Amino acid sequence: METTTLLKQKVNDSGYKLSWISEQLGITRYSLTNKLNKITEFKSSEISMLCKILSIDKSEIAKYFF
Repeated sequence: METTTLLKQKVNDSGYKLSWISEQLGITRYSLTNKLNKITEFKSSEISMLCKILSIDKSEIAKYFF
């Protein structure tokens, strides 16, 4: 499965709204959508925070982001 699909599914399954997640990341909802659609890239700090929010283990980072 493609990384964008896995990450979008993980976000969807989390039950969190995109607006809340984007607020936690310090970006706009629009920016988060662009990052989830691979239009722009996540910063390492955003990946780290998103892993905490979505309970993604460090060993699984590549599976969801690269």
